[in-house]
Amino acid sequence: MTFKHLFIPLLMAGLCLAQNGGNDLFQQGLRKERSEGDYKGALEIYRRVLKQYASDRKLASRALLEIAHCQERLGSKDARQSYERLIREFGDQPQAVAEARSRITALAAPVSSAPRVRQLWAGREVSQEGSVSPDGRSLTYPNWDTGDLGVRDLVTGTNKLLTNTGGWEKSGGEFAQNSRYSPDGKRIAYNWFIPKSGYELRMMNWDGSGVQTLGRENMRGHIVPLDWSPDGTSIFAYLYDTEGLISLHLVTVASGERRELMSPRRWQITGAKFSPDGRRIVLDGPGFDDAPDTDIYTMPVTGGPPEKLETNPAIDASPYWTSDGSAVLFVSNRGGSFGLWRLPVSNAKASGTAQLIRGDLGAAVAPIGSTRDGSLVYKTGMGNHNVYSVDFDARAGKTTSEPTLLSQRYQGRSIDPELSPDGKRLAFLGFTSPRSAVVVIREQASGKERVLPVPTSPIRIIWTPDSGRLLLEQVSGPNSRALLWLDPVSGSVTPFQTIKPNRNPLRVVFSLDGGTLYFLWRKWPEEDYGIYSMDVSSGQQRELYKTNRVLAGLSLSPDGRNLATVRQVQVWNTNGMQDHELVLQSVDGGPAKVAVTFRTVRSSAGSFTPDGKKVMVMLVADTTSTPNELATIELNSGKLEAVGLKQKQMVYWTLDPSGAKLLFSASTGEIQQEVWIAENILPQK
Repeated sequence: MTFKHLFIPLLMAGLCLAQNGGNDLFQQGLRKERSEGDYKGALEIYRRVLKQYASDRKLASRALLEIAHCQERLGSKDARQSYERLIREFGDQPQAVAEARSRITALAAPVSSAPRVRQLWAGREVSQEGSVSPDGRSLTYPNWDTGDLGVRDLVTGTNKLLTNTGGWEKSGGEFAQNSRYSPDGKRIAYNWFIPKSGYELRMMNWDGSGVQTLGRENMRGHIVPLDWSPDGTSIFAYLYDTEGLISLHLVTVASGERRELMSPRRWQITGAKFSPDGRRIVLDGPGFDDAPDTDIYTMPVTGGPPEKLETNPAIDASPYWTSDGSAVLFVSNRGGSFGLWRLPVSNAKASGTAQLIRGDLGAAVAPIGSTRDGSLVYKTGMGNHNVYSVDFDARAGKTTSEPTLLSQRYQGRSIDPELSPDGKRLAFLGFTSPRSAVVVIREQASGKERVLPVPTSPIRIIWTPDSGRLLLEQVSGPNSRALLWLDPVSGSVTPFQTIKPNRNPLRVVFSLDGGTLYFLWRKWPEEDYGIYSMDVSSGQQRELYKTNRVLAGLSLSPDGRNLATVRQVQVWNTNGMQDHELVLQSVDGGPAKVAVTFRTVRSSAGSFTPDGKKVMVMLVADTTSTPNELATIELNSGKLEAVGLKQKQMVYWTLDPSGAKLLFSASTGEIQQEVWIAENILPQK
């Protein structure tokens, strides 16, 4: 072997070692800066990286960028010079240059203490199930493309994964969901789901290292971390069990020991925070002790029933304390749209009247958390669906017109159009806020519409075969679905049945005579899905079909003899092209029949055509920007053929009883989920 042949591999190995060494040193700087808050120590490390690894252009530009960040935090005037140097010397690193230009613009702007609201992030990965770091720089989020826990750098606009499942298929369906930063920003508590095992409460360092399991529920329910104690020794969490009941717990970080603060009861919680002295917790939620409103409560960390701070019919949610503990801040729609309100508190009691601090947060707000300086970080975006119809040739299985808007009412906030079997009335859901909806009834002959308020937002409506009533499906708890009767004339609502424990939508359909209803049931936390029947008069239930894979959609054949659903062959939340089966199940029981196997990303079953020869299926796109498509499957031949309708985010689709109209909900455009921050909003001392 010549010297040249020997030298090149040695040179390449040396370069790899140098790169690894540079990255390791850079990570030390990040830990100093972001975990320890030691900006001076981090500066020294970044300067070493910049000097020793100048040949690695990308690494050197990142080091110089972090040097400027640290200088900013130390109040040094050198920060601008560092940004300018980066632009001047690293023009081949566009991402770093873009951020440097952005920071120079921000430094040139006059410093103002005036309240302001600005966007931090927009995109399909946006979620309110994460947490903002105390310094406001980072935001954790569940990455539903892989099941991992991700983190968004709100300064650089970059994302990275803190866990590494390898993807849905490799992990077998494991995922992270809810997460919370510790008060010092050094650790993250999160829950982790493992199929056939259940939820675990876990903890990691801010950079994804040092993962520890603090508790495993072993199929008993879903544990959700809500907040850390101010000293970082405990985590406040709730556990909802298979009966849909919530209990409150304090988990000791050092040992994982869990102490129950409140025994299980029916409730829902969206936010909770420790007081600055660590003695009390403020929390929210509708349904506590059967209360219909979403209100703010406090409770001592020693346990005991939560006590309501104030009664108000509006939605009051996501509370947190002021830094001195003299007041509770919360989000409310008392003024019509959502805003931030302040309620003075003394000795765990309201000591005054709530006052509006910031009133222009929008009509659809989901708070994520607050930063150390009191800024509020929140998500917006309620969806933008409308209800439509399109002419349909049932014999050919094709649409014959362009979609027509069914109603001008609740534009951008309407779903689930359902035409009564006699064809006289159209019903759909109109959303007035993210948590509340009304049922709109339209008389087809006159075009007149009536709005019927209903208790607790329904997720689905369906007419009885005689067109006399509507059946509402609503979420009545974390693992519970309630069915209620709605009289379309009087607007009266009557409870019917509660299906629990259940995780997924029921997709209810009636028998031809209305005496039986059929539905999908996932008896959470089991992984099995099933088709069940229920006698409407007695409530008696019967299992017709059971599988360990996802079932989606349910419809009844025109002769009333068979039910159709789609079964996903692979792991339930695997993405990408995969096999699906159209399954036919007799209403009398007996073995199910796989009519055809087809490939798509995701799918669900819909209506039979009036002649019973075809079943409509949805071919679901893998991104929110790609339209979903409807197709028919011919039962005799297995032939799958598109009907000619593609719409973004198409949901709740059905053929009308005559088969001449196809009704559906679809997005009016790209659904934009956004993260915003409201700064300088607290009263100045």
